[in-house]
Amino acid sequence: MSFPKLLRKPAPWLLGVLIVFFCLAVWWVALMDLKRPFRIAPARDSVTPRPFNVPAQGTIRILSLDGGGVRGVITAELLAEIERQTGRSIYDLFDVFSGTSAGSIPITCILANHAEGKSISCAVLAETFEHHAHPVFREHWARNLFTLSGMLAPKLGSKTRQKAFLARIGSTLFGQLEKPLMLTSFDINSNQPVNLRSWDPEWAPYRAADLVVAATAVPVLFQPVLTPAPKIRALVDRGIYQNNPAGLILEEVVSAYPDRDIYLLSIGTGTVNTRMLSEGGEGWGGIGWIENIFPLITHATSQDTDDWIVRFRKFSAHRHKTIYYERLDPVLDHSISATFLPEHIPALRQSAKSYIQSHPDDFQRISGVLKAISLVSQGPSAPPSAP
Repeated sequence: MSFPKLLRKPAPWLLGVLIVFFCLAVWWVALMDLKRPFRIAPARDSVTPRPFNVPAQGTIRILSLDGGGVRGVITAELLAEIERQTGRSIYDLFDVFSGTSAGSIPITCILANHAEGKSISCAVLAETFEHHAHPVFREHWARNLFTLSGMLAPKLGSKTRQKAFLARIGSTLFGQLEKPLMLTSFDINSNQPVNLRSWDPEWAPYRAADLVVAATAVPVLFQPVLTPAPKIRALVDRGIYQNNPAGLILEEVVSAYPDRDIYLLSIGTGTVNTRMLSEGGEGWGGIGWIENIFPLITHATSQDTDDWIVRFRKFSAHRHKTIYYERLDPVLDHSISATFLPEHIPALRQSAKSYIQSHPDDFQRISGVLKAISLVSQGPSAPPSAP
């Protein structure tokens, strides 16, 4: 059959080939679009950030929040209880803040709202957590189809996440936050960890909400977050290997104020009792590791940081400086430990409330210490040297 005749009356198999080719082309174009990094840029050309200042007197109070996806609602509940017992806001109770992944969300909300002359309680953050989490983690059938359920490209989009953060955090610039905040991330372009400091001129011009997008860019689920030239970075969630930022922010404060006493409160998003052997004694296979590797990594890294701080406190004691350290971290049932399932949020909130009820002495002690320190602290103090 000649080519002109083939065009006038194409064979059925040729139509099938053309349809398949067209579908593959559409799928490929869509897949390439879904694989693109999510871009952010400074909202202004330059911003002079607020300096890394703390009260001139008294013990420096640090709040550090772990990551953990939807388990971040546990953090909000525990912080709400501290606010309830002290009668003061988390903003007023602490001088320096840090957060990894989901831990960056509540603390940035609190600081950004205060910078805009508003206040938001942690009880409200806990109540609205589920409302914002469902759109962020909602899977779309078309995206699952094009990415083969996340095997070929990120499973979820970042625009919805950015929209949710802007709704709660607003357009406040990172350098406009009135108290020091450090978020953590990782640059996969340079294979280097990145600390997003509110007092750093590099990050001051960015919207705080956009940097929370970068701090929560979980690999596989979300695209890396790309910053513009001249220093192009591809930022992802640092919780993949360092979920507890307490040691990092402690180093920052000790470097800036080497002769001051420090109170550090670190809050986790729940420890999961994951046994390496099942009741029958069989070891894990591939499926077992896939299901449990993330909670194991986050728990191991948080525990490593906890151990490091304990050793560092002993070292600092010889230098006539006191570091008070508290850690709150509930134990979770394995059935609600999944990090990215919003339907677990009601059960996670109940677990947090049960933890509060079973540890009344811990919360009374922490609240009492924070109120006592607050009476002494007054006025901003500049560090002896820049951090």
